[in-house]
Amino acid sequence: HEGSWAWVSGNTVNSGDIRVGPLGLWGEPVSLGTSSVVIEGNYVLNSDITVYPGSHDISIRNNIISRNGGNMIDLMGQDGLGRQSSDIRILNNTEISTGLTGEFLKVENHVAGILLENNLLIQPNLAVGGYTTAPVYVNESNLSSFTYINGNVWQQPRTFYQYARGGINFVAPSYSINGYLTPSAWNNESVVGTDFFSNTVLSGYTPTASVALTADVPITGVFADINGKARPTSGSWSAGAVQH
Repeated sequence: HEGSWAWVSGNTVNSGDIRVGPLGLWGEPVSLGTSSVVIEGNYVLNSDITVYPGSHDISIRNNIISRNGGNMIDLMGQDGLGRQSSDIRILNNTEISTGLTGEFLKVENHVAGILLENNLLIQPNLAVGGYTTAPVYVNESNLSSFTYINGNVWQQPRTFYQYARGGINFVAPSYSINGYLTPSAWNNESVVGTDFFSNTVLSGYTPTASVALTADVPITGVFADINGKARPTSGSWSAGAVQH
């Protein structure tokens, strides 16, 4: 419902999601929204983080999400009444799956400004090219919902079905053979800096011996990792919620 200035931090939730934004029920005016919310340092097990239409100035950072299938962060964008979400920052999250299918991030329709940086996906059995599976699934014809994408470390798939044609992330308004983008095509998009595609190994929740150790650079709004360890003020950072 309507609300602002909330901090959701330090929780462990199992089989129940973390949600933000108005539900749009019981005659809620379209003008009502939710703003200035931080979702930080949570363990989300067997569920996801959902951002409903009408959410503004939302920061999702330093969370660890573990789910074997389905989307892990769901941005619902705009609803049929015209509620629109804006300024969504997804920073330094770690998402872990042993499943073949699912999405790290699903953008269901247009969002006015998404910042996607320094995230880490661990999914060693990832199989792209079926069941709408992709680390990033964008249900639009382009990446106009995003202001910047950089320093994310996505899982290198174990299996490429023919439908993916070597692509990993997906951008298209319907599930079609042309929607999958290869790593080079993804990094050539105008709003993408440099993302990485890697088989990353974790020790606990800490990345080891991979590009994820030093993939990232400091970003505004993140000062420590999920354990309270200070992030360096210069040089490189580890991708995901835990600083090496």
